[in-house]
Amino acid sequence: MEQWRPIDSAPKDGTKILVFTHHGDVELSEWFKTLQDRYEPAGDGLFRKVEDVCYEGWNSNLPLFWMPLPAPPEGFDYGEEIA
Repeated sequence: MEQWRPIDSAPKDGTKILVFTHHGDVELSEWFKTLQDRYEPAGDGLFRKVEDVCYEGWNSNLPLFWMPLPAPPEGFDYGEEIA
């Protein structure tokens, strides 16, 4: 079984993971970025669009530790309709 790892070692590429928070809760989380467009002068009266990161962080409440998600149940079909 996987062990809890320090949150500093967690992937920051959008991979979904389990986190253990400072409240003692286990949550599904991922690192995310919110981008904001701005325009800067490009010369000759032209402007170019630039994306800035205006926020990035975990979408959970102060995670301390993390572990990878377990594999889905054997034989699970993502396309199967669940009744």
